[in-house]
Amino acid sequence: MTLVANIKARKTKLALEPPNSQTTEMLREEWQLIFGNQPNKRISRELLIRAIAYDRQSRAHSGLKPRIARELRRIAGEGVRGTKTIQGSSASVSAVAGVPGTRLVREWRGRMHQVLVREDGSYQWNGEQYSSLSKIAQVITGTRWSGPRFFGLKDPPSTRRSQ
Repeated sequence: MTLVANIKARKTKLALEPPNSQTTEMLREEWQLIFGNQPNKRISRELLIRAIAYDRQSRAHSGLKPRIARELRRIAGEGVRGTKTIQGSSASVSAVAGVPGTRLVREWRGRMHQVLVREDGSYQWNGEQYSSLSKIAQVITGTRWSGPRFFGLKDPPSTRRSQ
């Protein structure tokens, strides 16, 4: 079986099963087949199900109109109101979190959170101003977090054991 035929067969098999009845592993595989890359490990099962269901529905109804697809690509390229959007980036904190207008995005327990870096170096979340990302992460989660780590600006510590 050729590679293309194999991929088509896998897509067909996955598409026959409703997303909410698939295992998380199957959802991640289907995501990769649809979008061409592995989903971020932080993406919740619920978000995987919604994205896959949307893709199936879009294809079943002939997809987006070209005008709408162009507009979405334009918006994705420039961010919200022309701001830069960083999602799950491992860029350095000083290079990203300090740039005014940057919008940091994080999904937590099924809810999307957006933080705007302000001109004065503070952060805005839910209409309120905060002096640190860690304080915002603490309010969102109810526990202490490294703000830069919570918003994906720093890689988590290595989970590798010393030998």
